[in-house]
Amino acid sequence: MIFIEDHPEIAGRDCEDCREYVYGKNGQKMMRQDGTPEPRPIPPNCDACLKHAPDVETLTPQNMIAYKDYVLCKALGCLPFPGGTESQDPVVMIKFETLAMIDRHREIAYAKAGLGG
Repeated sequence: MIFIEDHPEIAGRDCEDCREYVYGKNGQKMMRQDGTPEPRPIPPNCDACLKHAPDVETLTPQNMIAYKDYVLCKALGCLPFPGGTESQDPVVMIKFETLAMIDRHREIAYAKAGLGG
């Protein structure tokens, strides 16, 4: 989760797409004048990518969607569906509960380290 927040320009990027097209420092795909993506002239060094660092766990596409939904819901102060927790999809609620615990542990760790994250 920390990786996603620290490097959102990389975390959600599809590896196959990255191998095929050039991305800028802002994490956006570089586009040609005609609006088509700029193809990579040579393959990237995937071993040097932060996504493949030993301490990074990549999320499945489904969990990435759940994480983005969690962040949005947290920012807006709401749940995905109207009503209380009983009105929510049980699988989504389990994922949200897990993400909330991870988020809280991270906040505590940052506070103890004086980082104020």
